[in-house]
Amino acid sequence: MRRLFILLVTSMAVGCTHVVADSPGSSAHRPANASECPKAVPEPFTGPLIVESKYVQEDQSKSTLKARRSEQSEEVQRRIEGFTKGIVRFADFYLNNVQSRKGLAARACVSVWLEAWAEADALTTDETSKTGVAVRKWALASLSATLWKLKHVEGVRWSLSEAQSLWLEHLADKVIADYGNRLDPEFSYFNNHDYWAAWSVAVTGVVVNRQDYLRWSIPFYQRAMGQVTTFAGGRYGYLPNELARKNLAANYTHYALVPLVLLSDILRKHGYVPSPEEDRKLDQLVSFSVQIILQPRSVREVVTGPQKDVPNYKLAWLIPYLNRYPDHALAMALFARHNGNVDGYSQAGGKLRPVYGDVTSGSY
Repeated sequence: MRRLFILLVTSMAVGCTHVVADSPGSSAHRPANASECPKAVPEPFTGPLIVESKYVQEDQSKSTLKARRSEQSEEVQRRIEGFTKGIVRFADFYLNNVQSRKGLAARACVSVWLEAWAEADALTTDETSKTGVAVRKWALASLSATLWKLKHVEGVRWSLSEAQSLWLEHLADKVIADYGNRLDPEFSYFNNHDYWAAWSVAVTGVVVNRQDYLRWSIPFYQRAMGQVTTFAGGRYGYLPNELARKNLAANYTHYALVPLVLLSDILRKHGYVPSPEEDRKLDQLVSFSVQIILQPRSVREVVTGPQKDVPNYKLAWLIPYLNRYPDHALAMALFARHNGNVDGYSQAGGKLRPVYGDVTSGSY
């Protein structure tokens, strides 16, 4: 029944919404020669994705960190993040140094590293844990967002090899299999994991010209907006499952906003038209997210306890949001509070300004 439900919801989204992926061109190219990259490729991870959560599972709010995780969990995550963060750093260095020899070497490293892991079909194991599948979708989000940025900036000068495209598709298919059933209305824990899964698949769709990946993500965005619960006369809206994280509610609300704002933007640019209600819910969620940091007393109706500080990188959503809504006073106030120092979240593909430019201009 769950499988039938997912197919039905997806087909409804396809039938009522026209989403257009980037027009395909000559997508295959010769990957850079290994000698062009001065940094050794990390060994592709092809083992089991068995990773423990960093939170104590007996705590229903999932806000208590474990004293320690298994060495295996730490090693798996270290190896995968070493690869994805390396790709992000290479891309961002190149985009800041496009004319230099070191910049061109960094560009080559993106291709060389990606090709090695693609040829090994890394991260596609079926032997996973709950956190293991999360690590996979975070890796896909980071990789595909980085490649989307390069594609946006470089145009036809940047393309993927056949092996790279097929690997990204394989990873996206795994994420779809991992998270598709969570759309079931009876599944009550639909949360930031699902938002990141939807973003990872959607941005992969743009990178590899798969319109069906973009379509697949639409019901996830729609359900997320449906979860936004309003209060204070409709001024603010929160995500109940993120608010349930107690002293981490602010952190997880902003963490959830990163993929939701990016997903809203990329779907809109590829043909999806959000409903007025969805736009209103996103605005209410943004306003709440700002006030939980700047004016916590204004939201104490639903946030009753002190909150841990939200790191700057979790505010990366401000860049795409303010690009589209430069007159949103609360969002701009939060941006100003941090002097615009909110860019560079590796899980979102690193620096977003190469795609969105100056957030105060609203030009993209």
